[in-house]
Amino acid sequence: MMKILVTGWHGFLGFNLTQLLLENSYQVFGASRSCPPRLANYCSHDYFTYISCDISDPRDLKKLPHVDFVVHLAGNTSASASNKSPRFDFEQNLIGTFNLLEWASRGEPTPFILSSTAKIYPLGDNIPRSFYGTSKYAADIYAQEFQSNLSLPLIINRFVTLYGPHQYSFSAPDKSWVNWFIQANLQGKSITLAGNGDQRRDPLYVLDAAHLILKQIKTPEMMNNIFDVGGGVSLVTTPRDVVRKIVYLTKNDFTKTIWRDLRIDEKPTFIADISKLEPYWKPKTGLHSGLASTLQWMRKTVEHYA
Repeated sequence: MMKILVTGWHGFLGFNLTQLLLENSYQVFGASRSCPPRLANYCSHDYFTYISCDISDPRDLKKLPHVDFVVHLAGNTSASASNKSPRFDFEQNLIGTFNLLEWASRGEPTPFILSSTAKIYPLGDNIPRSFYGTSKYAADIYAQEFQSNLSLPLIINRFVTLYGPHQYSFSAPDKSWVNWFIQANLQGKSITLAGNGDQRRDPLYVLDAAHLILKQIKTPEMMNNIFDVGGGVSLVTTPRDVVRKIVYLTKNDFTKTIWRDLRIDEKPTFIADISKLEPYWKPKTGLHSGLASTLQWMRKTVEHYA
């Protein structure tokens, strides 16, 4: 049985991936600083082992077992939080990633999948990208050096915004603006749209992202690649259109919409080029069905945990 280490296993993508791996009979070691009370019984699964581990402390990595694959999803995912606390962001996203890369490179290197972000684009100097985007950019480059200099088998996934069920970081608009819009609609909270709300985006349903990582684990020829990961051109939408679809699904208008100018780090258009992935994987979930599924989960969940 293949053993997979998933850091940040109880996070948004991490939990969806962990469920998928267990459904496919992988042995999963879930590493994180803590285990949320809502998942206390989850650790009794025969194929799951929880490891209390802070990857920003290299001493803690001694707790990690030998595994066949590392999927590194842990870290701060909020640009606004990173701007308020850049040191925490640096420690979690860069130092933590470096420590884990170093750990995976010792002895016989362990294949490694890194969750990066489209927030690093455009590449180059003097580009405003927030402390979050900067920390992820640096981690991305460090990972490439471990691959080229220490022969670490590596995949880097540069994800766009994900949305879908099992994101419990409520009241955090920049962690998934799509999920935030649904939550705000259900709870009668105001939302903020930037510019004219017509920025072109391709948000990706989180289970499609999880299935991509499963495919990468099972497909050796995908190794040693950097992939842009999103819905692609077939799933392009805009924040304004997402708002319209949510209103259609809930039959409730938003309480209040606040308008602001685009921030300097916000791009009018960003669509992931998924052409390198298409021989192996394509997103299967359209926006309407993805929103409907997320809404169904959130109606059952948000009031209890928010």
